[in-house]
Amino acid sequence: MAKIFTITQASTTTGVSPHTLRYYERIGLIDAIAKNTSGRRQYTEKDIEWIIFLSLFRSMGMSIQEMRRFTEMKHGGLLRAPDRRKFLEAYRADLIDQIKKRQKIIELVNWKIDIIDQKIVAADQDISQDNLEHILQWKREITRSDDGTKEVARAFAGLADAISADKATWRQQQALTTSDFIVHTAGMDKPVGFEEFKRMSSKLMAGFPNFHHQFESQTAEGIMVANRILWSSTHEGTFNGIAPTHRAVHMTIFNVMRIEHGKVAELWRIADISSLLKQIES
Repeated sequence: MAKIFTITQASTTTGVSPHTLRYYERIGLIDAIAKNTSGRRQYTEKDIEWIIFLSLFRSMGMSIQEMRRFTEMKHGGLLRAPDRRKFLEAYRADLIDQIKKRQKIIELVNWKIDIIDQKIVAADQDISQDNLEHILQWKREITRSDDGTKEVARAFAGLADAISADKATWRQQQALTTSDFIVHTAGMDKPVGFEEFKRMSSKLMAGFPNFHHQFESQTAEGIMVANRILWSSTHEGTFNGIAPTHRAVHMTIFNVMRIEHGKVAELWRIADISSLLKQIES
């Protein structure tokens, strides 16, 4: 029997407030939700999956107008699939470019703070020629293409595989991240650090030990790398309250990583958990 969610359960599962859920439905981002005899909304797993995608889009800065455009294309079915792909590819490219530029601005601000801390210049002093050249160099690097980002992404995923098989440690994976490493995940109100990322990953590993990431595609531009991954494992432990079924399972993972000095500084991740659950619930 298909699982049904109340609006409170849907909000808890997706991280989207009940008020926003009603608003999204009112403006057409969510199809009309079925109601029971008491008039209460009943969300399906398909509804939950779509809401999680919407929350991810919103967390990446996509406007309501852009989300409505994509939703309209979604309603077009397979005939509009090429349009949806083109839309997402363009948005991904723009997102990567924005993140890359903002990171360079952060580096410039950090450098300026260091100068002030070292009392080399006063906060309102005119910039020297050497300092000006330093700033111009950072501006030129905004469009610089870095090598090795794909390899770092593969190494990060490879360590996760090794940890799940008890062949590596969390300390080794953390060594491949920056001290201010953060993760953005669909359904979460705010990004989390490495310890929370470790907790979430450990929960998955408990249910699916010895898993494997297979990279199906990678696109690197500057300090950013986008990955499409086929994740596979066997359900050998309790996961989400479901006892082991010993079934072979798989799911698709999409993520974007920001690489800084050979380490993962930021991770945007969306995993098809609903598909995974269907494989062990049926």
